[in-house]
Amino acid sequence: LLYPPLFALSNSLCYFAGMETPGLVTTLFFISWAFISYILLRRFVSSSGAIIFTFLTIIIPEMFYRASVCGTNLPCAIYTSIAVMSFLVWYEQKKEGFFYLSLLAVIFGIWTRSESILFAGGIMVILLYVAVREKRFKYLLIYFACIVPLILWNLFLKAYVPRDQTGIFILKPFYDPSKLKQVLTAAWDIMSTK
Repeated sequence: LLYPPLFALSNSLCYFAGMETPGLVTTLFFISWAFISYILLRRFVSSSGAIIFTFLTIIIPEMFYRASVCGTNLPCAIYTSIAVMSFLVWYEQKKEGFFYLSLLAVIFGIWTRSESILFAGGIMVILLYVAVREKRFKYLLIYFACIVPLILWNLFLKAYVPRDQTGIFILKPFYDPSKLKQVLTAAWDIMSTK
């Protein structure tokens, strides 16, 4: 799996600083996410409601696990949640700065994991509805900028990753004995390595 480079580049800062693990980056993501969540939620609910919901969100065991393994899931979840909450603030309160915060967060999410395009797609469907209803296509056209990182990353992969690489995933919905043998052999090799 070849993820876009934003999170890997963030982690490299720790390695350049001489650290053995990039846990600092994940910690900064986690702490800043708690503050940003609170600030965005505060626009819709009372201060105590925002504190309670933020607390309940950050104590979920899955979030702690994702923060401890230093994978791309946590930053992607953070970026997309910021994008969606910022978009809601823009949609409900018409504060234009939150539209651009949403756009920037979804671009960072896509530059962390390509699956974030699904969140961008959902937001663009709502923007299409707003554009048709209000006859203003400006925001929809601007939000299409979030597709640029995905296109650039896929062009890079096509240019520099050999096409003859085969993955271990079975892409057909039917039984494929040769692919199953390849998957089982790879699994056995991993388990039997000392």
